[in-house]
Amino acid sequence: MSENYAAMSLQVVEQDICRAIAHAVRFECQTYPRPYKVAMLMQAPYYFQEAQIEAAIAAMDVAPEYADIRQVESSTAVLYLFSERFMTYGKAYGLCEWFEVEQFQNP
Repeated sequence: MSENYAAMSLQVVEQDICRAIAHAVRFECQTYPRPYKVAMLMQAPYYFQEAQIEAAIAAMDVAPEYADIRQVESSTAVLYLFSERFMTYGKAYGLCEWFEVEQFQNP
C-alpha cells in the first residue's frame, strides 16, 4: 500500500472529510499537476455522498487552513478543485476544460 493511499484511507476512517479532500487536491495538484475532479470523491477509497462533499466544500471555503483550495468549473459545469499553492486558476481552468471538453473535439 502506498503512503498516499494509506493517508487517504486513514482520513476516511477518521471521517475528516475536509482534511481528506484537501489532501487529495493538494497531492493531485503537486504530483501530476492537474485539478482534482470532485466526482472522484464518490469513488474508492472515499465513497463520500454528494451532500457530504457539498457540506465539506462549503466549510472549507471559510476555514483558513483550506484557503488555498479553490473551485473551478468546466464549460459543461463539471466541478474540479485545485490548490493555489501549486497552480493558478487559469491553469486549473484550462486543464479541466481539456479533460471535459477539448480532448473529445480532437481526432
